[in-house]
Amino acid sequence: MPDLREDIVRRLIVSKDLLTTSTPLRPDSDPVVVAKTILSAHDAAELALAAIADQVGVQGSKDKLFLMDYPIRIATHVNDGHAFPGSSFLKQLNIARNAFKHGGVLPDPRQMYTVSDRTLDLVNEACQHYIGIALDALGLEHLIDTIEVKNSYLEAKELCTAGNYREALERLGVGLYLALEQFPGVQSAIVGAPNSEHALALSAFGVRPSDFLSLEGFLPRVSRRKSGEIRTEWKTKETGHPGNWRADAVEFCLGAFLDVAMKIQHAPWHPRPVHYNWVFDDVIAARKDDVELWTEKPIDPAVPYGSRSRTVVMQLAAHQSLRCHILPGDSSTFLDLMADSPAKAPKGRLALFSDDVPGEFAFVREEDVDVSYSPKDDAWVRTNFPHLFPKVGT
Repeated sequence: MPDLREDIVRRLIVSKDLLTTSTPLRPDSDPVVVAKTILSAHDAAELALAAIADQVGVQGSKDKLFLMDYPIRIATHVNDGHAFPGSSFLKQLNIARNAFKHGGVLPDPRQMYTVSDRTLDLVNEACQHYIGIALDALGLEHLIDTIEVKNSYLEAKELCTAGNYREALERLGVGLYLALEQFPGVQSAIVGAPNSEHALALSAFGVRPSDFLSLEGFLPRVSRRKSGEIRTEWKTKETGHPGNWRADAVEFCLGAFLDVAMKIQHAPWHPRPVHYNWVFDDVIAARKDDVELWTEKPIDPAVPYGSRSRTVVMQLAAHQSLRCHILPGDSSTFLDLMADSPAKAPKGRLALFSDDVPGEFAFVREEDVDVSYSPKDDAWVRTNFPHLFPKVGT
């Protein structure tokens, strides 16, 4: 792409968007609808020609000019022996616009129903001739502010073109996670687990809830580890399988992702309650020496509810603490699947998992530890909840 200033690219992309998202017209369309389309096409053409004039250095291009001022000024300034493309159509567009705006004269749909396509062709030809770029090379993704989010989309688009659909969805999952991290009230959410509450929050900014939920359904689970690493995981037994890794699905996801990223990137801050697990870790502290944390496995894998072997994986000294996540609810409820029978589920112990403890989860005797909580020591929590951390020296 030629070396264009960011504001030039922005104006050209918005002009293109105005012309490509207009209501489709026919020769028998309502004249009022055609008139509205003419007004939009006129604005789009004026926006694009102003950007071109600015880019090529037309003197006075930032002054208050009208649509028909730009063609002659651009052609005269460039002076390459070529007439400005589509000048006769621009005159027709300008006359139709002024007739309706200033006189209320409705256009003839038979003459103007192709106004958006013709304006788009004119703008595209002018862009190619004067600044060396086709509008097809300019997509809304260039308006995404966050580089990582933009790059995730561009990489996913390339992967889709190459037929690597699974990898494309993984890149979109990471990009959506990064976009949602910046959105008030959805930070630290797990992407790929459709959430109607999140869809409702995003709808206030013009995101279609059904599109957002479908998008998440196609994506892998994406979360951030304590270390800051972003992890992707496919739930094969749910929707993360090859049946959903196909061209039409990825193309839908590309469009839905772009819509979400564009609409929420400048969302204003507003207070929303955050879940405990986003902000806090559980903390256990040993009441005595040699407090054991252990895991259990069936002695015979073929009899999961039979006798179990016990392996100590960690010991805590008196007053030694451990950050963890204690599984919610009564431990006996969780351990129903682990006991000889649901009626004999053991009580008096906590089930927990922690990055510092081997295995998926471990157990500790409830009477051996004090349970409290502490804010997570990570950048997101420190940035958004500074009041939870005491100031040094106070």
